[in-house]
Amino acid sequence: MPTQADAVTFAWQQFVALNWPALAGMRGVPDTSKMIGQEGDVVWHTWKTPDEIFYPNGKTPEPWNDYGGQLPSQCTGAGATRMSVVLTRTSKVPGGVMNASFQQAKQAVGGTLTDQNKNLVRYEVRQNQTIFDAIVASQFYNTQGQDAATRVSFPPGVMEVKASWRQIMPNEPSSVTSRYFTQKAYIYTPQFGPNPPTCVVGTLGLVGLHIAQKTATRPQWTWATFEQVDNVTPAASGYSGPFSLYNPNCVVAMCPPNQSTEKNGIPTGIPTQVVRRIPIGQAAGTANQAWQQALGAVSGSPFQYYQLIDIQWPQTPSRFPVGNPTPGLMANVTMETYVVESSCINCHFTARTASSKLSSDYSFLLAEAKSASASGSAR
Repeated sequence: MPTQADAVTFAWQQFVALNWPALAGMRGVPDTSKMIGQEGDVVWHTWKTPDEIFYPNGKTPEPWNDYGGQLPSQCTGAGATRMSVVLTRTSKVPGGVMNASFQQAKQAVGGTLTDQNKNLVRYEVRQNQTIFDAIVASQFYNTQGQDAATRVSFPPGVMEVKASWRQIMPNEPSSVTSRYFTQKAYIYTPQFGPNPPTCVVGTLGLVGLHIAQKTATRPQWTWATFEQVDNVTPAASGYSGPFSLYNPNCVVAMCPPNQSTEKNGIPTGIPTQVVRRIPIGQAAGTANQAWQQALGAVSGSPFQYYQLIDIQWPQTPSRFPVGNPTPGLMANVTMETYVVESSCINCHFTARTASSKLSSDYSFLLAEAKSASASGSAR
């Protein structure tokens, strides 16, 4: 029987593999001539995004190595192309999806999160080629294909990542910014109240990363979650601040912890005071220092400043539907900020297809599918 220490090692191995530099021109392929931490894009960040899979007219997605998707007009007007990094999500769960299980997840997770620089935290979701190929083969990229199925069961090896980013400000010193894996991106903000949608070019620093994978022995998937070490107190060893999501000088009366600062569903620009409710797992905490030291062996590598919060896995996978999740609770402060008791497996086993006809094998991804038009299924 695997131990939690074994699962922690697996999680860190995932982190290293997915954050390895990517081979130019080949999506999802590592460049083995490089070392983790060297400049450039990383493997998981070349994977497909949901908007490259689920089109408004339900058409067949472009092949794996091609770039597709639907870009907001504000971003194309600012110069974005299909190959650009464009972040459109201002919360972990996207708006505009009417699927019942998706709406329940959105209500549980909450809305926007505002960092200490008064900027919204941004989110993205990406999928590996294994799940992309499975979706295309079964025509799950539109609601007709999903409704024609009698079961959804992805093969072992499918992976999804959810990432959270904070905007790096021009006046931040390199002593702070060098501690982040960063990306130049087009940052889209949808309309909130009377404020029109906008799209600006900026630099984003990774603050959270969920890694979910279905394996041959764990059909309920494994769920690892990482954070940048400077998100909230306590500080990493030798670090004097600032924190991305916590103000140590603001009293509780003025900055109640883990409370959304939206007003009537509109972000106010007031920073969210975030504290960790569910502690870092003991086995994860023990392993983190060794992995951080190893990652620090590459000069200038930002990945030495990331920590595993924990990995949840089904200890008894034959016990459906959730398989005895271990540990019982786990949370990333950037993605489950407003959730008192968070469990990845307990949440994801409720996921269903877009029409809610079928269980969607622990992935909310299929809920984003749209109906196919008369010519939508043609390439």
